[in-house]
Amino acid sequence: MKAIGFVLFIYTFIQLIGCSPTLDPEEQMDLLMNQRWLLESVDGVESYQIDTLMPNYLSFTSEMPDAAMGFAGCNTIAGRYQLDGNKIEFDRVLTANKTCEDMQLEELLVEAMNQTNNYRIINDKLEFLNDRKTLAVFSKDEGDYFLPVPFDLNQSR
Repeated sequence: MKAIGFVLFIYTFIQLIGCSPTLDPEEQMDLLMNQRWLLESVDGVESYQIDTLMPNYLSFTSEMPDAAMGFAGCNTIAGRYQLDGNKIEFDRVLTANKTCEDMQLEELLVEAMNQTNNYRIINDKLEFLNDRKTLAVFSKDEGDYFLPVPFDLNQSR
């Protein structure tokens, strides 16, 4: 009887795992772009609001296809990245120079971005990974927001 219960448990577990949507790299890239992702946790530390007017986030836009922009409580975060399927590597992740009392979350996010070498999106959650280790988790922002756009110096007034 215990064997039947165990087999039933394994079968149910496999069915549940199989039900989570697996997206191919192109579908994941489409979901990543033109979206603001709200930080949930980084390096096991849950996100917390420092600035009451600005959530902790990262955004990726097709207007600036190789630049990520974000905020993690104190400074604006910006970095270049390269995508290749579900591989992502950040380069030159920078923050503004403002010093705040609590910069832990920002420092952890910058460090996580610098260590990230791939990502996945499952059930509207974006995960930055280093191989298989989860470094940061974001949720898709369903609210109203503006994505950054590049400034055109050649645009006539």
